[in-house]
Amino acid sequence: MRQALTPALAEHLQWATFFVAVLVSAISTGRVGAAVACIASGAAGALLYLPAVYEAKPWVAAAAVIVFLASASCIGWVGVMFRELLVASADADRRKDDFVAMLAHELRGPLNVIVNATEVARHSDERPSAELDRIDRQARKLSQLANDILDIARIRTGQLEVQRARVAIQPIVADAISATSFEGRNFRSTMPDDPVYVDADAARIAQVLANLLGNAVKFTPPEGTISIQCDRDEGGVLIRVRDSGIGISAEFLPRVFEPYIQGKHSRGPGIGLGLSIARRFVVLHGGHIEAFSEGTGKGAEFVVRLPAG
Repeated sequence: MRQALTPALAEHLQWATFFVAVLVSAISTGRVGAAVACIASGAAGALLYLPAVYEAKPWVAAAAVIVFLASASCIGWVGVMFRELLVASADADRRKDDFVAMLAHELRGPLNVIVNATEVARHSDERPSAELDRIDRQARKLSQLANDILDIARIRTGQLEVQRARVAIQPIVADAISATSFEGRNFRSTMPDDPVYVDADAARIAQVLANLLGNAVKFTPPEGTISIQCDRDEGGVLIRVRDSGIGISAEFLPRVFEPYIQGKHSRGPGIGLGLSIARRFVVLHGGHIEAFSEGTGKGAEFVVRLPAG
């Protein structure tokens, strides 16, 4: 084909072939493949095409190689970005499917309990207080699930607001503790004796701490230990929630606050929204939240820093 083409067209075809090789390598294998293809194509062009030109006009050959390498680098970068977009899109699709599956599971459990309890209550001659309690608990779970989904929607659309005021942290922590059922876990709390004030929306911070405590219960087996500790910190307050549960793997730890995902060792209920919502609420308060764990089976710790009031 090169023999049959005019010299100018043959030259363009030569370089175009190399550019295509760089682009395909970048999309197929990423940065390393793009770099190897770029260098290999440049070397191939210099060996196959440029020797004849090099003898007469060495500066033309050198300029051609430099221009090719610069152009190929740009094309390789475009290919790498395209590859990363494809990977991110595939990951988003997978997470969406996982979320839908978890949501269906979370909805099915409480609804089945409500339906069964309603049937028992319908055929009972006495006031079925136990069944009504079961219906109440499961209805509250469904309500919390709906609230979490609405909170995520408000966060994504920028419609979530917090009403901050100067409030003591101790009653907020107490509200979060009272909203959590520890179900046989060993629990302890450590609070300062004197009031510690923060600039916060009390309801939202209580929701954050309740999410963290509920998360600890979810991943800590019975007879395990859960604790919450509140201390004054420079310029604010420091709250630590620790557990002796299944821990967080090093691979999953950097992504623990992302929505819709759970670690591969997770076996608890939930759709992966609690920690993401908690982080967003803390950030809206001008605070910071971090997760720590020494690995799977070694427990976890979440640290919340809030500004002083």
